[in-house]
Amino acid sequence: MSKGKPLETFYTAHPGYYTKSEYKGKLTRSEYVHFMNDFAEHLNECILNGDTVYLPGKLGVIQISGKKKTVKVTDDGIKGLSINWGQTNTLWKACEPCKEKKQLVYNFNEHSQGIAYRFTWSRKSSRFPTKHLYNFIACRKSKRTLSKLINEGKEYLIIEGRAYLSIRPKQQLKKRKI
Repeated sequence: MSKGKPLETFYTAHPGYYTKSEYKGKLTRSEYVHFMNDFAEHLNECILNGDTVYLPGKLGVIQISGKKKTVKVTDDGIKGLSINWGQTNTLWKACEPCKEKKQLVYNFNEHSQGIAYRFTWSRKSSRFPTKHLYNFIACRKSKRTLSKLINEGKEYLIIEGRAYLSIRPKQQLKKRKI
């Protein structure tokens, strides 16, 4: 399965669409790639600033949303939290009995009061039949930037209950008074 297509392949997909407004001539491949990279960076900055980005062609909405983690302690361990493998491996190197018992260290998100944030693509408002076949995965750089902003104290939209995966963009905007 392919991980995706490079940006250059879209240049040849529709050769008549990409024209310069001043000259009405075709863009070169390097101009097109530069333009699309700048546009993607602009969208990324808008999303990280807390804005809701409406994708063209009714492809949905991308935003950062958070959800309070529900933690359950069972006989098997803690459910609902992610494992902090860096600190777990450090613990296992320092304490041999902990490694034998397979003791784990969890992320409690104390810096954000137990709220886990993520990039969310809501396809509820989109109008194409195969929308369930697609997903949005932010690049590592965007995820690291989001983590840094959250650690610095920035807050984003918090969604409660089962509405986490089905954001209704216009209702959320009314709540945020935008």
